[in-house]
Amino acid sequence: MLLVTDACTRQFRPSRNEADMSQPVKVFLMLGESNMVGTGQTNGDMEGTLEYTVLNKHRFTHLVDMNKKWQTRSDVRYVAVKGEMTIERNEWLGVDNRYKYFGPELQLGYILGALYDEPVLLLKAAAGHHTLGADLLPPGSPGYNFGEWSYAGYEESPRRWPSDIDPSSLSSTTWYAGNAYDTTLRNIKSIVSKIGDYYPGATKYQIEGMAIWQGDSDRRDLSYSTMYQRNLRNFIATLRADLRIPNAKVAIATIGQLGDGMRGNGLQVLESQMSMGSMYEDFQGNVLPVDIRSSWRGPYLPGYNGDSSMVDAVHYGNNAETMMEVGNALGLAMVKLMNGPP
Repeated sequence: MLLVTDACTRQFRPSRNEADMSQPVKVFLMLGESNMVGTGQTNGDMEGTLEYTVLNKHRFTHLVDMNKKWQTRSDVRYVAVKGEMTIERNEWLGVDNRYKYFGPELQLGYILGALYDEPVLLLKAAAGHHTLGADLLPPGSPGYNFGEWSYAGYEESPRRWPSDIDPSSLSSTTWYAGNAYDTTLRNIKSIVSKIGDYYPGATKYQIEGMAIWQGDSDRRDLSYSTMYQRNLRNFIATLRADLRIPNAKVAIATIGQLGDGMRGNGLQVLESQMSMGSMYEDFQGNVLPVDIRSSWRGPYLPGYNGDSSMVDAVHYGNNAETMMEVGNALGLAMVKLMNGPP
């Protein structure tokens, strides 16, 4: 298991007033579901929040200045998009007290900003409760039977139906398998095609890599967890082809609920994620999974007082350290991929 640490990130190169705009913006995609969207609690003088982690536990102290005020990087841009081109964030990277939650982008962006002299843009195209087996199913994925059910292939609907029923006899729906994949692809293309609207002064870009943290929804359905390895491989390969970025590096964070106690469907998803860097010859050296189970701190929200309503196992208890450590793990994986073998 990978034990992530912030020790290597304590001496960050200061943010530059201006990045070298003669160079293309280095774009890194952030893909996944709700945990990638961001579930770490920002403020609060209590265990589990970012404020407490930085000011009381003295971890990730590069986020604040000498006066203990949140810092902003002026060389790393953060853009978050959901739905049909709904821009939720378009700003310089840093902690923003207007938002209750943050995600892995904070630490990932600091690492990439320290790595490059060129401008960096994090483009997060993630939304909650999206399965890889249905919502994000990539084009070309066929339907299949599992038990007594038939599951939709790309552009088919509904999600599943009894195998002895003709799906054409079922009520029509606007949902189809792969709809979230198509939306994600459109959003990414739209943003990079107008790069100057998202990174001021930019005229050129290059998508360098993808950071993926997904799988919680797929672990809830045995058919999806069983097909996860196939679907994740196809998702990466198809997105690279559709964006014409065959050499883009891919860092994958596993799911981590229950830590070393993970079993069943969840463990099946995790093992599929961990296989990506070694099982497929064309992924070797350019896809790197990281096991983040060591960052599980329990299902309790910051300020937990024994109240059962304050339990959120799905979102890692909104624990800020978990979000920072996952961002750290993804950042270190991306650095390793970019630097190549020793």
